[in-house]
Amino acid sequence: MIKTIDLTRGLCLNGGMRILHRLGLLLGAVVLTGCQGAGSFPGVTPFAVDGAAIYTDNCMACHGGSGHGDGVMAPGLPVPPADLTQLAAHNGGVFPRDRVIAFVYGAPGQGHVMPDFGSRLDGGVVVHETPDGARLPTPAGLLALVDYIETLQQ
Repeated sequence: MIKTIDLTRGLCLNGGMRILHRLGLLLGAVVLTGCQGAGSFPGVTPFAVDGAAIYTDNCMACHGGSGHGDGVMAPGLPVPPADLTQLAAHNGGVFPRDRVIAFVYGAPGQGHVMPDFGSRLDGGVVVHETPDGARLPTPAGLLALVDYIETLQQ
């Protein structure tokens, strides 16, 4: 039995619905291509990924070492980088994990100046459980980065 998942419901952050839709199609294809039984994800294996290192390599130049949006590249950008330490504060005290996943993964034409990082975070895949209980294979680097961003919350 295949569960239908509405990835766009309630998750929108500057084009996040389009991003989640595309991410969902990609991940859905992975699941449907290799699915051998209920709850199994062939090819999905645990990976040790350093979210802090991914942040340092890909995010720090704009968002700064502590995530306040004060990186060395920030003054030259057309739009100030987001203060990543306030994501939970601006969401009722709850870290908006799935919106951040969608925003960081990116998709062409999503309407913001931050580069799409999906292709840089591809590689090993792990299972991510969404708030509605859906289990989706997701790039391990993406989840590690989002986990690290969550630690920056104030």
